[in-house]
Amino acid sequence: MASFGIGAQLVWESGEHPPFPLNKVITTLGRNESNDIFLDDPKVSSFHGNILNREDGFHLLDLKSRNGTTVNGKAVSACSLQDGDAIAFGDIQLRFKSLTPFPKTPMPLARLNQKIHTMAIQSPGLREEAEEILREVERHQEFLKALVETVSALTESRTVAHFAEKLAEVLMRKLECRSVCLAAEKSQDLPKPCALETAPWEAAEAKAASAGGGRWLKVSPNTAGWRVQLAFQPAPERGWIAFLADGIHIEPKEEARDLLDMILLFASVLWRNLQEIENLHRKETGRLLEEKDRENRGQIEDLQRQNRELDDFLRQMRNQLVFAEGGPMEKVQSLARKLATVDLPVLITGETGTGKTYIAKLIHHFSSRAAKPFLVIDCATLPANLIESELFGHEKGAFTGAVARKSGKVETCAGGTLFLDEIGDLPLELQGKLLRFVQEGKFERLGGNETVHVDVRIVAATNYDLQERVKAQKFRQDLFYRLHVLPLLMPPLRDRADDIPALARHFIQKHFGQTAWTFAPDALDSIRGHSWPGNVRELENKLQRAWLFHSGNTITASDLGLDPGTPAPRHSSSEEGLEKKTLEEYREEYETALLRRCLKHYRGNITKCAEHLQISRNTCKSMLRKYKLVGDQDDADAADGAEG
Repeated sequence: MASFGIGAQLVWESGEHPPFPLNKVITTLGRNESNDIFLDDPKVSSFHGNILNREDGFHLLDLKSRNGTTVNGKAVSACSLQDGDAIAFGDIQLRFKSLTPFPKTPMPLARLNQKIHTMAIQSPGLREEAEEILREVERHQEFLKALVETVSALTESRTVAHFAEKLAEVLMRKLECRSVCLAAEKSQDLPKPCALETAPWEAAEAKAASAGGGRWLKVSPNTAGWRVQLAFQPAPERGWIAFLADGIHIEPKEEARDLLDMILLFASVLWRNLQEIENLHRKETGRLLEEKDRENRGQIEDLQRQNRELDDFLRQMRNQLVFAEGGPMEKVQSLARKLATVDLPVLITGETGTGKTYIAKLIHHFSSRAAKPFLVIDCATLPANLIESELFGHEKGAFTGAVARKSGKVETCAGGTLFLDEIGDLPLELQGKLLRFVQEGKFERLGGNETVHVDVRIVAATNYDLQERVKAQKFRQDLFYRLHVLPLLMPPLRDRADDIPALARHFIQKHFGQTAWTFAPDALDSIRGHSWPGNVRELENKLQRAWLFHSGNTITASDLGLDPGTPAPRHSSSEEGLEKKTLEEYREEYETALLRRCLKHYRGNITKCAEHLQISRNTCKSMLRKYKLVGDQDDADAADGAEG
């Protein structure tokens, strides 16, 4: 008898993922992330197919996917796999690689088939009876195969909630129903957290019908087709659990009912075991927490406090500024989170109003210094004679009015982050003292001789080109290199046109609490045509003005105080100027323009275009070829550019 084991693997033709070993009895594939192999392609179904590891080798099973599966270019629903077979799920190309040869011993069913045919040849009168026996054996073989597949899927559960969701998935597949709900007696707690919808359920009928058997199965018609009710009692002293499957188009056959009854028996045992495991885990966790000393409990409380502060910060950030998903700002925020983990100076550059303060706070609150202070000094607004005292503090009598020692922002910010906004406006004579502090963490208070040591992270921001100011001898070169360790460039609003609708909705909701409103066409034209020199800050001011002057629920270009942009060309026709185009033609025109714009923005990099549009690279390439935006050679060049 052959044995199971690691005998094969799936290899990605594109090479973007490592080979996946087929070391399970059932390996699931699909676009749902709960699958063993996650296939990120819009043409792939959520639960596309399975690969079965059986005694006679590996077999591919397509789970009635929307776009089907091909092996060596041929569409298949089920087939055995041989070494080197090319498998296609949507646009994803995989290759089956056999690592060890499989035995060619016939399956028990095949041997039985041969014996029955021999018996029929020797005695023709037994042919009909022999064929009936063979059909019965095949039915049992399919039943056992379905039961093994189901049990294998359910045994991967580690909690009661996970098991409930897995069982619901199994019922959805086996019964092809519209929905599955979970119900329980009042005395029985439902698993938490569980993604399943819960429904009320009366257990009296199940109790009476089960006659003490601990499980109950009922199939009944309803307005949406057929309903299947499966109920079980994990233990005699515990309440009843039920799964209610609705919207079944065809009445389940006898074989399906037998399979469901076997699943019920298995489910009641596994449910009880998982509950016992969770109870033991809770008890053990409680015991360990009781054994924790005061110091460890203090650490836990400190972490919880930090989490609460971080949640508060994120809520504040959402109230201050929002960005649409994707595009340049998503990359900036992702980079900011990475820079937060490195305890070095950060220099944020960009035009006025682009959100440099927001990013500085983001860096602080994602850093290890999040529990410490975040202090801001605006170098452009403070008088030159006060900046040194504001930064480093002063001693009593250092100047007129200094009646006592005062600590500066640097000292107050110990352990935290000091944000020096508009660092390019820092007076040249003070830059040397700041340089020493950035290098050594040391300074003297104004009017004093005592050297103070403080651990502070510096984040600076400016709308100047500091290298040009270095050339003009308005900024020290050595200070520039000390601050320019981790640079971060903020994109202007004119390069983030996709963010404007989301920002507009946010600001109007923030200031006026309104959600039911829209932009007039001329307002959209003026927004797209405006260069936004004041960036996000200018947009917020314009929207506040527009809301004060607008009427109804529509904001026009005059409300915004912007010049209307160039209107779109109008085409005359017999139907009030509407072009005679089909929906498909309009869609192709839009897709062509969008792809051309995306390709230009990413300088021909197809991979980045695909990531921006949230489609696979192969789909993006196909669309570019369809609209003749790239040829074969251009496509190859673009792919090379993507690597660079």
